[in-house]
Amino acid sequence: MRDQSTTVGLTLSKETHLEERKMTMSVDLVLINPRVVGSDKAPPLSLLCLAAYVRKNGHSVSIIDAQAEELSDDEVRAQVISYKPILCGITFMTSQVGIVRRLIKSLKTEGGPKIVAGGIHASVLPKETIELGFDFCVVGEGEQTLVDLLYALKNKSSLEINGLWSERFRPREFINDLDTLPMPAWDLVPTKKYEVSQPDLRYEMEPGVCMTISTSRGCLYSCSFCSSHGVFAHTHRDRSPSNVVDEIEMLYRKYGIAKFFLVDESILGNKKRAEKLAQEILERGLNVRFASSARVTDPGVNVDTLRKLRKAGMVRVDFGVESGSRCILKDIRKGITAESVIEAHRIAHEAGMTTCSLMIAGHLEEDWEDVYDSLELIANIETEFCEFGPLTPYPGTEVYRKAAKEGWIRNFDWDMYYISNPYRVMRSRCFSYQEIYMLGLMCTDAARFMINWKKKKGRSWHDFYSTLKSSCIGLKPIGRYWLAKYMITRDREFLRRLSFKQLKWRPPNFKHPEDASLLVGIRRNPMSIFKKENKKRLFKLLPPLLLNRLKESIAALLYQTIYAFKLVKFVKTTSSQTKELEIFAQPEIEVPAEAHQ
Repeated sequence: MRDQSTTVGLTLSKETHLEERKMTMSVDLVLINPRVVGSDKAPPLSLLCLAAYVRKNGHSVSIIDAQAEELSDDEVRAQVISYKPILCGITFMTSQVGIVRRLIKSLKTEGGPKIVAGGIHASVLPKETIELGFDFCVVGEGEQTLVDLLYALKNKSSLEINGLWSERFRPREFINDLDTLPMPAWDLVPTKKYEVSQPDLRYEMEPGVCMTISTSRGCLYSCSFCSSHGVFAHTHRDRSPSNVVDEIEMLYRKYGIAKFFLVDESILGNKKRAEKLAQEILERGLNVRFASSARVTDPGVNVDTLRKLRKAGMVRVDFGVESGSRCILKDIRKGITAESVIEAHRIAHEAGMTTCSLMIAGHLEEDWEDVYDSLELIANIETEFCEFGPLTPYPGTEVYRKAAKEGWIRNFDWDMYYISNPYRVMRSRCFSYQEIYMLGLMCTDAARFMINWKKKKGRSWHDFYSTLKSSCIGLKPIGRYWLAKYMITRDREFLRRLSFKQLKWRPPNFKHPEDASLLVGIRRNPMSIFKKENKKRLFKLLPPLLLNRLKESIAALLYQTIYAFKLVKFVKTTSSQTKELEIFAQPEIEVPAEAHQ
């Protein structure tokens, strides 16, 4: 959470904003998007949908986005008090449990509003969620349940409501036709403050430039690591193309947003729908660019469909690959093959799109050979971006159940369950807790190296020198040297030379999760190093890490030079051997008898 003693100008702007809110009339419902671990500022799409539906049904509503507006708990509390709501709703994910617990404690006042929880974590663990201090918990889709709850509170009627957790819980049916829902309430949130990965460059974000839009709900597949079924069960419902483009057009014309990421488990799952979406955008003359996720085996993964989408402005498709190992893909029930992954990437590029390959490091049954399978797959596909995220056992997933049964989970503090945490809560059959994190670092850097290698045509000493350089948490020159040899020869033995010792930054084997959280916090906010309560612990943690960083930086300059020269020599030797083999492989030419005479 951001330090409240910030600049005077920012403080004044917040006070002014708060005064403006105090001048508004009271509302029935306040929806809160709580702070998250990190600096991400994505639009709270679920709250936008809830707010719009509640408003359509005659109730007044407001949204407080604590993350986008960088609000402390006290500032959130002040805004809630100013609205005098009947009900306050909070949606959150597993890693936000601690943040939400503190927020509820701040909001709980005598005569204050009732507080209701929603979201994936609340739907999977409703009883535990109530114990955080909530008065109510919505399980599953929340629109109609929230409206019924508001009606009951206003009229002091029965609280036995479908979808509202109780000892006699009755689930609520899903909304079959998503087009019957009103357009999300974008007017209630600070659109200019959201930062979303841009379609052209996946790792580039700029406030107010790109926006996310939810185009469907649920997923029909059963990947063992996914928790989306906690809210939507095994259903998948689409918004119609015209309905989706209505929202795109509104954001385009009213807010000037021309870049989008379409949140959909698979935008290409329905070929006709995808093509109709492209047609709608073109017919309305919208000059937009967008990206979305897809499954490599989707019917819409064909050149014709993708070319139509490309013409409408779709420039990137993100494929969920997860692994290159046949055994692991089967174990996680992904239902795809390495061959289908390669073909899907080829088709996307033929249609003029870039791709992102999303991978997972540290599958429960993954060993080193499975890791090499994944790296070989990345080396063999056309892709511009690749990310290996360490496997995280979210509650409600098969991964969580299996890991808990095997005794591989060492910490059940939900605050620790975020992907970027160097303190890993789960080990696997073949890798330790710390190794799971390092595996993600190693594979991500290896994948990016191989992608960049394929882009470069020259193979001079300078080319080798520049490709051997990595980020501060990537592989050392020696690790990239073995990768270069693999890319030249495609000999798997060179991949087998990779090891954790070749990482520039090897995180300590954290025994206390607070130490990992402290280092993550400093990386995100360097000024927090001066906090009094941090100094004693940091004095033990930082010196060895800084010393190692300095040593590695100096050594890297020397080894980059040495290995660059070795690669030049290796290429020359390999080329000459290849030519000799080609000569020996030439078939014998039959000489006509006349030539001997």
